[in-house]
This record gives sequence, C-alpha cells and structure tokens, in this order.
Amino acid sequence: MIRVLFFLWARLSAEDWIGARAPYEGQETVLTTMDGNKHKGWFGSATPDAIVLQTKAGERSFAKREVLQVSVKRRDRLPRASTGALIGASIPIFAGLIARSWGAAPYIPPFALYGAGLGSIGRTHEPVYRRNVP
Repeated sequence: MIRVLFFLWARLSAEDWIGARAPYEGQETVLTTMDGNKHKGWFGSATPDAIVLQTKAGERSFAKREVLQVSVKRRDRLPRASTGALIGASIPIFAGLIARSWGAAPYIPPFALYGAGLGSIGRTHEPVYRRNVP
C-alpha cells in the first residue's frame, strides 16, 4: 500500500503539467516542439519544467516552454477490434433471425472480419498535453 501511494505521489508531483494521463516510463511517445519538429522516442521522466525523452540518438530533455504537444501510443486496438468483430458477426445473425432463415450463417465470418478491421483503425497516438497557443 505504501509503495502504491509513493508511486502516485511521485507521479503526480513530477508530472503535474502533463496531467493525470501522464505516460509511464518506456511508453512510446511523440513530442512536438513549438517549431513543428516531431521527436519520436520513449518517455523517460518529467519534472514541473521539463520532459526527458529516450530517442535512438540518446536521451533528450525538452523544456516545457518549447513543447507544443506530447502524445502517447494508444494500446486499445485489440479491444476495439474484438468489439467490432462482435458487432460485425451479429449483423448476419440478426438478419437471419428477422428473416427466420439461417441462410445468412455463411456471412458471419466475413462480417466479423470486416467489423474487426473497422474497429482496429483509427488514431494510434493520443495527446496527453497540448499547449494553448494564441
């Protein structure tokens, strides 16, 4: 319990400008600077006035004043794909129930694959910090 409380306190105190949705250490991160350059890497740490990103070239620190946006990779593609597959598979099942015929049964796998494909596409990075620029 003490370990959990310490983890939460350290996370909230050091990363307060990123907010409650702060990335965890090692999470794939895309950082956009004020001049429009994008830096891809892995989240290292954050302080109230800077963020550290582990890039292929090494460790880079960015001051808060030069950061426009911080985005992290979303990890919810599998749940969205499985939900899409369930919805897609239910379409021919309900069509067969309405028509009172099981002739729609061969269409269940293709509709499930189509639903899984639609469910898995979308945004891959979610912004956790965006600077308000006038």
